[in-house]
Amino acid sequence: LSADVTNGAVTLDPLDGLRAMLPECKTVMGLSNVSHGLPKRSVINAEFLVAALSRGLDAAICDPTRPSIRRAILFGELVAGRDRYCRRFTRAVRKGAI
Repeated sequence: LSADVTNGAVTLDPLDGLRAMLPECKTVMGLSNVSHGLPKRSVINAEFLVAALSRGLDAAICDPTRPSIRRAILFGELVAGRDRYCRRFTRAVRKGAI
């Protein structure tokens, strides 16, 4: 994003196309690449992860020990419809993780 602000869309748009053309195809990306050179990288990475999961990302290379990343995974899976009956999300809320 620091080199070209349109790179976020350039990265996310193919996720939709891959899912449509090859439903069995799995996708993975290095999450921190999107925030290289910018301040508040962890915030950018978490928000981008939510967007990517909602567009079909299957796995991310990231630091799962960061609370912001764990929350982003919960929100992304919820928005993507991958959290059946919102069970993981509501469980996290009850535990105080969100």
